[in-house]
Amino acid sequence: MVYNVHMDIVKALTALKKLELKMQELYEFYNKTFSEDKEAAGFFFELSLEEKSHADLIAYQLRNIRQDRSKFNDVDFDIEPLKQFMGEVEAIISSEKPISLVDALKLSMDFECNALEYHCRTLIRKSNPELGELIDRLGSDDKLHYDKLRSLVRTVRSKR
Repeated sequence: MVYNVHMDIVKALTALKKLELKMQELYEFYNKTFSEDKEAAGFFFELSLEEKSHADLIAYQLRNIRQDRSKFNDVDFDIEPLKQFMGEVEAIISSEKPISLVDALKLSMDFECNALEYHCRTLIRKSNPELGELIDRLGSDDKLHYDKLRSLVRTVRSKR
């Protein structure tokens, strides 16, 4: 649940950028974990590059905001649930417990669909209409990631 906490747009977008980089780190971890499965490893490598691209888009927008801060309002959301979400991702990365490909894919699907990310992006969008395009792009890319993950789950299951 996202609480109404007034926050500077730069701080909010910086938190969202950190989330994208944490997702990149997760997909890099999965790339290494499943390195013997070329299809899965390549898939996770591609997702890691896309998450890095998302972080780069946010960094670009942050530079624009810093050039003319007056055009961007603050936003209402609580950063703590976002930190908790990133902690969940970090726990997977740092866990020494083996994970199956199907479980990794399912967890990734859950993360891509995470409502927290959507709510944060929706609230950030309210800061300025110029952010709308960026937020739409990130959201549609997450939907594509989810669809790709779902497709790979089907492929993995059919090979069993």
